[in-house]
Amino acid sequence: MNDIREVDLSPFYLAEVQLPDYVLRLHEPLVLTPDLDQSKQLICLTNPSLGIDMCAFTRDELDEALMVEFDVLWRNYAKADDDRLSPAATERKRGLLARMEEVARAER
Repeated sequence: MNDIREVDLSPFYLAEVQLPDYVLRLHEPLVLTPDLDQSKQLICLTNPSLGIDMCAFTRDELDEALMVEFDVLWRNYAKADDDRLSPAATERKRGLLARMEEVARAER
């Protein structure tokens, strides 16, 4: 049985990102608008300035992958020592730090 549904391409609105160990609070809300890939099979999100470039088969999968991506970006760029980063990675770090901050769960 095939279950055919209209694809939800409504924007993701993020004011904060809830992660298992911490929360990322954005200084200004972030709007990410999904789009279909060329094959029309995958829903994709991109934001070059933050380093987000991902696709998934469903919106729920995309939402889950986005949370993982924020965690990876934060841990590998924003929290990294500058001397361990390439110039491009340092720019990514600066972009992340300019747009958001880490907040301990108890501070919310």
